Amino acid sequence: DDDDNAMQALLELLELLERWPELVEQLRRRAELSPDAGEQQRAFERIAEIYGEQLPEPKQAIEAWRQVLGLDPSSGRALDALERLYAGAEDWIELIWVYQRKLELTDDGELWRGLQISVARTYEEQLGDNFEAINAYRSILDQGDLEAPQRRPILDALDRLYTRESLWSDLLEIVEAKAEIADSDEVNGLRFRAGAILANEIGDLDGAIDRFERVVEDDASDEAAREALEGLLDDEGQRVRVALILEHVHRSRGDVPALIAVMERRLSTVAEPQERRDILIRIAELSEEGLSNSQAAFE
Repeated sequence: DDDDNAMQALLELLELLERWPELVEQLRRRAELSPDAGEQQRAFERIAEIYGEQLPEPKQAIEAWRQVLGLDPSSGRALDALERLYAGAEDWIELIWVYQRKLELTDDGELWRGLQISVARTYEEQLGDNFEAINAYRSILDQGDLEAPQRRPILDALDRLYTRESLWSDLLEIVEAKAEIADSDEVNGLRFRAGAILANEIGDLDGAIDRFERVVEDDASDEAAREALEGLLDDEGQRVRVALILEHVHRSRGDVPALIAVMERRLSTVAEPQERRDILIRIAELSEEGLSNSQAAFE
């Protein structure tokens, strides 16, 4: 007891005199000699504080906080301090280790998501590891209990990463997930983008036409989807289906010249004589209507 009292008095004196290197030395001696794990932990915590604030020596502070974690693996103080120190030292691998240790310890859903986002951002922005960033963001989605405002930033991040890595099937999944929760003024743009991915990157023209058709059904004036469908008229296997969609679009818009042009394209695929006559008669009727309307407008 006398030795303990003498050691405590010495520590208090060194603290008062701000003789930090000697105080650290004595605190290490106390940690080495004490059989009490709690006392050892308090000694290393104070050593870490001194190296972090009074001296300061970040590497020594890190070493001391790691000693604390060795004694108490769930120490929030140590993990918080190490997070700051590793971030300041730009030691991104060790910073991720701290985040992952915190992830193991928390049962708070919101905190867990925030930590996973920190992991993902560190991988993406600091280490340039898009695949590990994807894994971190996907783990958040896999929870399956996110409301739309929480879900959208995760989908946007995955959208960016999948685009960067040309992972088209995964990107399609994300774009369509965004469309499910998007505001009404954004939905058609996302549907069109899904169609473009299917047509240009995956090679699924049937799927692409499905998406473009949904867009023009909702908004016949959507030029991007209409132009995409017109481009698909060149594909003989899709011409009839696409032409019928475009005929409906042009009819609803009252665009007679465009309607006639599409019907003429469809005519090239029709072999049955009666169907060909019906189409030709309809084209002639539309041409007469267009001419009459033009003359009326002129008069």
